[in-house]
Amino acid sequence: AVEVIHELGTAYGLHAVSVEEALTVPQRAKLDDFEHYLHITCRMVCTRDVGSDQSAEKIGTEQVSIFLLAGVMITIFEGNEPDEAWSAVLERLRRFPDGRLRHRGASFLCYSLLRQFVTALLHVSDHYFHEVSQLQRLSGLSPSRSLVVRSLHLTRELELVRRLLRPMREILTNLRVGGSNQSHPDSDRTPHMHQK
Repeated sequence: AVEVIHELGTAYGLHAVSVEEALTVPQRAKLDDFEHYLHITCRMVCTRDVGSDQSAEKIGTEQVSIFLLAGVMITIFEGNEPDEAWSAVLERLRRFPDGRLRHRGASFLCYSLLRQFVTALLHVSDHYFHEVSQLQRLSGLSPSRSLVVRSLHLTRELELVRRLLRPMREILTNLRVGGSNQSHPDSDRTPHMHQK
């Protein structure tokens, strides 16, 4: 797989540093603006059940690198398979072959994928916040060590989600307001991205 990524980098003229960053885990979330492409690095969230207890789920994250060129989007996932957010975008492409997701260019596709990542983070955040609130209420009525431990665990997981959300929002804001140094080549097809 590493050889394929290097071949893609050569074929599309990607800078060697950004290709190496895509292959190196972990990287901080960021948006790099190169001469003819954008390189976005972010982390997507996935929940994993720990043991057989459904209540013991743990937040896992995987790095995603996105190379956005004129008319082309290349994604490199840390794991073996795309997550549910990417699968949701693929499903929209399949279900609506004439929809705007397919016809508004690679920039719009990239923006839609990043929004799905943020939506997934918000969903997990809401779920944890609701569960922490319930546990705190139950602890007030009938305190127990297991309730306190569970509440502390979920509070830590909630803080992780918030730390992941901050840079994702900044990346999306930069894409929307053209915060990077150069306008992307296919910005005329998606006016909400990189418009000067």
